[in-house]
Amino acid sequence: MRAHPFHAVLAHPGTTVFGAEGAGDLLGMVTLHLLPNVTWHGRSYGVIENVFTHQNHRKRGVGRSIMQMASDHAWKETAYKVMLKAGQQRGARGFYQALEFTDVDKFAMVIRQD
Repeated sequence: MRAHPFHAVLAHPGTTVFGAEGAGDLLGMVTLHLLPNVTWHGRSYGVIENVFTHQNHRKRGVGRSIMQMASDHAWKETAYKVMLKAGQQRGARGFYQALEFTDVDKFAMVIRQD
């Protein structure tokens, strides 16, 4: 029997999932990948993906809290930067900008395989 993909994410070195729950329900989560690096004196960098806040719990600080946990962890692990990858269709840009993420010095491109 094949393991659930979530178990593979949790077992991956350098990957941490932060979440919030209430009354046994998942309110939100974020995945942080800390990756080794050859520049910046070998300091790692972080990539945040899969940011999710349940629609019934948005605008209540859940997303902000779990994003802060992920960023704090990256800084504690001496990452020199944290990058965010987010879909453009969901209209969350203002949320990320309020958390001090900027889109002025990098851009992301994606290639996908079916």
